[in-house]
Amino acid sequence: MTKENFLQLLEKYLNGTATEEETKVFDKFYQDFQNKPSKYLAELNLSDKENLKFEVYQSLINKIKRQKEVPSPIKPSITKRDFLTRALKVAASVVIMVGLTYLLYQFGKEKIKQQPEGFLMTKTTLPGQKSLVTLEDGSRIRLNSGSSITFPQSFNSSGVRNVELTGEAFFEVTEDPDKPFIVKTGDLHTKVIGTSFNINAYAENSHIAVTVATGIVQVAHYEDTLTSVTLSKSEQAIYNIAQEELNQQEVSLDRYLAWKENTIRFDDIPLSEAIIILERWFGVTIEFEHAQLGACFISGVYQNDKLSNILESLKFINGVEYEFKSEDKILIKGNICKNG
Repeated sequence: MTKENFLQLLEKYLNGTATEEETKVFDKFYQDFQNKPSKYLAELNLSDKENLKFEVYQSLINKIKRQKEVPSPIKPSITKRDFLTRALKVAASVVIMVGLTYLLYQFGKEKIKQQPEGFLMTKTTLPGQKSLVTLEDGSRIRLNSGSSITFPQSFNSSGVRNVELTGEAFFEVTEDPDKPFIVKTGDLHTKVIGTSFNINAYAENSHIAVTVATGIVQVAHYEDTLTSVTLSKSEQAIYNIAQEELNQQEVSLDRYLAWKENTIRFDDIPLSEAIIILERWFGVTIEFEHAQLGACFISGVYQNDKLSNILESLKFINGVEYEFKSEDKILIKGNICKNG
């Protein structure tokens, strides 16, 4: 879907003028988007205002999802189309609110705060971007590139603090014994009261990693709370998505938290894994001339470094060549690398 088509359908969706077929097309696109958000965000390259409108759409979809998952015991459950029709009656005013919010933001003023309690917000970072999100309870979330966090504007109406993450983020959770803080990442739930920890849960990964910096964290499969691990400082839970296995190990925090300090760290990993990190970090696309080049291994630490310097390092250490096909497309080429 081109950016022009995306924006046209998004506008129709929010205005309630989308046909049933257009609604199906856009819903299908959103399903694909959720699997690879960083890929689609890079292709769409939305402006702040366009991204805010997309966040309104995501909030509406989340409301529909909750409505279908928890039907009223008195009122009959409604279809997605029925609920959307009702929701879109207020969508125009929501879009106006978003527009006002954007204008205030542009002029450096405080964003509008008065919204319905429980309204879900979504913050997304593009490849090459990082962001700091402060929640209503004071908890801080440092969002890595190509990631997305969904959270309620207020936790007042619930006995828990639920958020949902795609990608990677470092959490510093404000302590509240009466309201546990739960992060949902795919099939995994991470539960804390007050602590700091990192979660890596990019959609293309084969596993989810939860690494604890301070405090105590409980990690469990959401359908099997008996299968859980309790982690303390420098411990990590690894969840194998395909095998649905949850394991625990001790790790070096520097390796998993380096990104917070704007540092890329490669610890003897295949070049095929390293380029995925570089693509997210710098918002570029990297391809191999020969697939076997991905089997080369790389180690190195790069703090606040330019992509060109890292590529030069690859050239020197691994003996590979690189070529910029365009400003954001790079070809790694050559024969067998030195350590292959």
